[in-house]
Amino acid sequence: GFALQFADPSLRDDPDIVLAAVQRHPDALSFASERLRGNKEVVLVAVEASPSVLEHATAAMKRDKEVVLAAVRQCGFTLKYAAEPLLADQDVVLAAVRNSPSTLEYAAPSVRDNRMTVSAAVTANPSTLAYASEGLREDKAFLLDVVSKKGEALKCAAEKIRDDKDVVMVAVKDHGAALEFASDRLRSDREVVLTALSSDGCALMHASPDLRAERVVVFAAVAKDGSALAYGSEHLRRDKEFMLLAVALNGLSLQYATPELKADKQVVLRAVRSKAHALEHADSRLKRDREAVLAAVLQDGSALAYALESVRNDDIFMISAVAKQASVLQYAGHGLKSNA
Repeated sequence: GFALQFADPSLRDDPDIVLAAVQRHPDALSFASERLRGNKEVVLVAVEASPSVLEHATAAMKRDKEVVLAAVRQCGFTLKYAAEPLLADQDVVLAAVRNSPSTLEYAAPSVRDNRMTVSAAVTANPSTLAYASEGLREDKAFLLDVVSKKGEALKCAAEKIRDDKDVVMVAVKDHGAALEFASDRLRSDREVVLTALSSDGCALMHASPDLRAERVVVFAAVAKDGSALAYGSEHLRRDKEFMLLAVALNGLSLQYATPELKADKQVVLRAVRSKAHALEHADSRLKRDREAVLAAVLQDGSALAYALESVRNDDIFMISAVAKQASVLQYAGHGLKSNA
């Protein structure tokens, strides 16, 4: 196929030879005569095999709806090679965005203002809302429908929409992290933030500082995801009463406690009884505390891996642990295993 580039001009203008060449290597179209690069049969064969070769077709072929549809149905990005009139063709653009949503960028303004086309693109890729017309990006009814399916599309909505509580509530209900794109006013709204946290505990990172210091709000986040405590205020993370409640909800929250509370036996016991692997985040003194280690092991034998070697080599302790949880033997210290 690529040998066509070295062929005599008369051969590059021969339909049979060029057709055979593009069947072997579609990119050979670029070496065909202008007449054959405008031959619909030849171009369709090439485009159906490799849509990007539309680039080498004549202007007339780039205006041909059938040819362009054959290309964009396989690779939406070939829309950029289409003639301007087809960039305003609803059928062509819709076929392109269904294959490659970001190709909405190449569409004519009239199509980027079309609800069905934009909705199809945004449903597949929320970021493509950025290419929609300004009118659609500030159309509340349209945005309510869009963010109910793809909450993260809020990112590309008009500023006034990101300050609209109705729209933002729908967005964060679908995708908690969309809270990041809400206005400052709504990131300080307790109802909005709690709705976001019901979907994604770590959305707490996008809440206002005042709400990240509120017990009820941080509890809601931790209940959904223990790691969300990382975004709670430092004041709460050093509050023993608060941390006792937090680790009871999710023991792994212990990793975000202050060093003092990681060394507090009452807090650690509460944590490991909730999530055995919270032992990993306890102070080293409690990793050799037999009561704390046993509490973790009774929840999950593999938590013994976080205990200090001195505990894992303690015959008396291990006999007691194995009697209650046989699986812990595999995590015993080297010395004890060698004597087993």
